[in-house]
Amino acid sequence: MRTFNEVPLLHQLVQRLLATPATPHSLLVECARQLSNLNDFALALTCAEAAVALVPSDPAARLVRGQLLANYG
Repeated sequence: MRTFNEVPLLHQLVQRLLATPATPHSLLVECARQLSNLNDFALALTCAEAAVALVPSDPAARLVRGQLLANYG
């Protein structure tokens, strides 16, 4: 995200994605990255953990979760 003009919209979108079982784990990883840029640790970690739960062996999901925990946990 280059601007933070649509933060409320992003939060709504992420909540819908988390509630949708068919959401690709890679999309949840990217949501976690963007939310981290917004300093929204709680929702970012929720996305990262959901991505890891879907595909535990995915390095990108594990990395973003680890970075969130290391920087904010």
